[in-house]
Amino acid sequence: MEFRSAEELLSHYDAVRMRLYGPKKPPNMFVAPRQPEEEKAAPEPSKGRREAYPDVEALPPLIINPTIGMPPEDFVKPPKTKIYWSEIVNAVVAETGITREELLGPRRNLKYIKPRHLLWAVAYVVAPHMSVSKIGKLSNRDHTTILWGYKKGMQHPSFEKLKAELLSRLEAVPELEGEGA
Repeated sequence: MEFRSAEELLSHYDAVRMRLYGPKKPPNMFVAPRQPEEEKAAPEPSKGRREAYPDVEALPPLIINPTIGMPPEDFVKPPKTKIYWSEIVNAVVAETGITREELLGPRRNLKYIKPRHLLWAVAYVVAPHMSVSKIGKLSNRDHTTILWGYKKGMQHPSFEKLKAELLSRLEAVPELEGEGA
């Protein structure tokens, strides 16, 4: 197809665009067209509080309660039912004597690998709310590495001691009266 002039080419482009996309839209569809301004009435003079709210005098006086935001006397603190990652890391750091950065760092010296395996084994056992993938993300490792380290960490001499120490931090959830049976 040949065009004799630029106007024919542009009209052809417009026809194709019309078939493909529909009619042309205004350049900015989100701005509402301006309406002619109507004459605004003069603003009313401001009223005082008593004139604007005539029933203010009928309201009861404000009483400030100093105990708002404080727990009542019979408030029972919920029991601790989870061991968090930071607690596990801190316990392993205290037990093994290496720093947190060394424990979670990239180095693969035996000095760091054994405590890392211990960390993963303890986390896997005492924190059932954390998946293997979550433990891996928190220690910048793949989940399969965590599984391998879990098996090795179970054989660490400090495993049972750390497991018992961390589990002793959990509080027993009290049985509610009237439940069950």
